[in-house]
Amino acid sequence: TTIETESRRYFMSLKDQIWFGHTLFETGVAFDTGRVTTTPHGYATYVVTPSSTSGNYFQKNLQDSQRIQWVGSITTGSLHWFGEHTITGGWNLAGLDFSQIAARTQIDYRRADGTLLERAMFSGPGSLRMANTQVGGYAQDHWRPVMPVVFSAGVRIDWDRLIQRSLIEPRIALNWVPARDGRMKLTLAWGVHYQPLNLFILSQGFDQQRNDLFYDSTGIVPVPPPIVTTFVVPLRTLVQPRSYNTTVEWDEKVFKNTYIGTSFLLRDARHGLAYEMASSPGTFSLHNNRNDRYASAEAWVRHSFGDKAEFKIDYTLSRATSSQVLDPTL
Repeated sequence: TTIETESRRYFMSLKDQIWFGHTLFETGVAFDTGRVTTTPHGYATYVVTPSSTSGNYFQKNLQDSQRIQWVGSITTGSLHWFGEHTITGGWNLAGLDFSQIAARTQIDYRRADGTLLERAMFSGPGSLRMANTQVGGYAQDHWRPVMPVVFSAGVRIDWDRLIQRSLIEPRIALNWVPARDGRMKLTLAWGVHYQPLNLFILSQGFDQQRNDLFYDSTGIVPVPPPIVTTFVVPLRTLVQPRSYNTTVEWDEKVFKNTYIGTSFLLRDARHGLAYEMASSPGTFSLHNNRNDRYASAEAWVRHSFGDKAEFKIDYTLSRATSSQVLDPTL
């Protein structure tokens, strides 16, 4: 039942910065490719019993993924209007590709007495390929009305070719440094963040079908009809997953080289993608029915011994909940 897994990943990027007067232009490209292969050590039937498994694993799989991305941004110099402003705008364009070649053999489920209970077989093409294009842009203003306060407000828009819907993501933040020496800082932030589509989850809707045929107590006579497991991806009914993030952080210097701080993070993820059993048995349909929540509170004490060493005590209390934690697969 042992499988051999091999994973490779290659990443390359190039970035450049250009100044025109007081305006900074940045642009860059990146390429990311990976391959994962899983290979069983033979072709014997995979057998599952109440107490063990035997034979060779039923699936040989090759997955390739690629991503190429172009990003750019423009940052102005200081602008003065009811305080000091720095305006930033940017964009990104990404192309993604995912392909899979799978070869699956039958699975036999046997009772404790050795008789055949169920046999699973796979039908349909084992090769698939999916591609996607993601486009995004943003604009942001850093505004310092008075010396100890900095406001940040911005908006980002993301569009996905597969879903063909746009998501508007407002974001705001406040930094307050009450003391002139900068020994204390309070940060408040809230924003909506787009969660990119996972092509592997979508690809299940274009993968093979699974056929489960059950047998009587003798393990010889089949009991029709078989249960056919399929995955359905209604792309036009889906929306883009997103998360609503809230952050509060306080950091203070209490002695010459000693700092204390505390922070709170709430990440409320909504409209996540998950498969749900449809009205017909064996059919799983992809919906935006997953909601996740993560909350954490953190406190720390940090002491620096010059430039040579640092000592830190950190405690984090966190809680995570989800409406969907088990994803059905073939």
